[in-house]
Amino acid sequence: MYICQFKKTTKFIFLLLAIFIVGCATKKIVLPTSQVKPTWFAGEGNFNYLTYEGRVVPHLFFDFAPRMDMRTKLVDVFITTPRDSEVNFELDLVSGRIFKERKLCKEKDIWNDYTSKVHTPNFSWAVIPRLLGRNGKPQRVAVFGDLKYLVDGSFPREETVQVQIIGGYILKSCLTGLCDLNDDWESEVILVAKSMLDESLQEVQGLNTLKKYVDWGYAKAFIENSMGRNDVGRKLKGAYRLESPILPNRALKYVINSGHLFSNDELQTLKTSCRKVYDDALDIFQKEEGLSKRFIDFYRNHLDRFSLCRKYVRPFNIQKEKDKHWKLEFLTAFENAVHTGYYFDCRLKTWVRNVRNSKGKFVVDQRKLIGGCRDNEIAASFPAAITLLSSASNSGAPYYRYIEYDSGADTFNQKIYNWVWSNGKKQSCAPKEENSAPIFPYDVRFTLE
Repeated sequence: MYICQFKKTTKFIFLLLAIFIVGCATKKIVLPTSQVKPTWFAGEGNFNYLTYEGRVVPHLFFDFAPRMDMRTKLVDVFITTPRDSEVNFELDLVSGRIFKERKLCKEKDIWNDYTSKVHTPNFSWAVIPRLLGRNGKPQRVAVFGDLKYLVDGSFPREETVQVQIIGGYILKSCLTGLCDLNDDWESEVILVAKSMLDESLQEVQGLNTLKKYVDWGYAKAFIENSMGRNDVGRKLKGAYRLESPILPNRALKYVINSGHLFSNDELQTLKTSCRKVYDDALDIFQKEEGLSKRFIDFYRNHLDRFSLCRKYVRPFNIQKEKDKHWKLEFLTAFENAVHTGYYFDCRLKTWVRNVRNSKGKFVVDQRKLIGGCRDNEIAASFPAAITLLSSASNSGAPYYRYIEYDSGADTFNQKIYNWVWSNGKKQSCAPKEENSAPIFPYDVRFTLE
């Protein structure tokens, strides 16, 4: 399935109200927010998701209509991590919910540009609904301003808030620790915005004036250090670097033109098509006899569509079709192992580290290698993929982990039911047991029954 670039933006009229109640000497703030209208998980069958009250579960990325104004640079965003939060949260595109990415701690600046330690953000992380960055992930925005001007009540809220883009920066990342040349670093554009209601930022029109009102050195150091660092031969190296300021109009145009903005028709087509892809994928697991033939045919002819669907569309509802749900999660684990940099050797019945050639492509092509596998060897590859992904979570390299409930004292108990990506990097101040949780439920076993 090919998704074309959608480069048009939707113009809208901005309405900003502030109601002053003089008699009580208090001020009620009316935020420029938009409430979600759940449709992504609506419908019949085993693909719809409802709350305990019978309401359709909102999808915080797909259910909001994209609203941006290039002239005023006003954009709707969804807050993912509030200012001063001791936990960093990320948005899962499949479930449409936020989950705990890591607990933040007091960290020294690995680049030695900021003398004090950094701990919690002095801004709020947000994403623009339906807009993917060039890297295929939700477009991130660093929003400055008091949280009371960004969230209408307690966090999190199923709403977007309007902010003004004042610039952008290029965030470079090196997740191998071996990026000696500048060209080896990956890059993405991070937008910078301000609250329209925070009076302390009224004079801020761009990045230069922003630095007069906020501790930008702290913000920069936080971004570069809060996502972890590389541990190469017992030597710590920076994994992130913020560079090259960008003017507001240019930054906003770039993320729209280089990224992807989902349209309503496109989302409907994606959802409908992926349900058919998931039905076809289930045919692989009818029985062990003929498993190899069915898997090889699917892997060679339909894998690209399956991989695309697993990035955005939830498979079968675990509450209604538990067996079907887990079968597709094992199939996803196989593909995650390949993406992590391994291939399955059927003769050895184990996963083997793949290497890249000078052009950056894997030397061993799993699609070709899989042709000589037998039924029992294919069956063994799925639980072996779980074992591999579990060991990869302690390697310091990017890995995948499956989240059922994002539970804990510092979470919001969201139902994720999906594999999520992690950069594998730790802060040097983080406790060693931080990532000790299993990457897949212990009580789930692969069966063909």
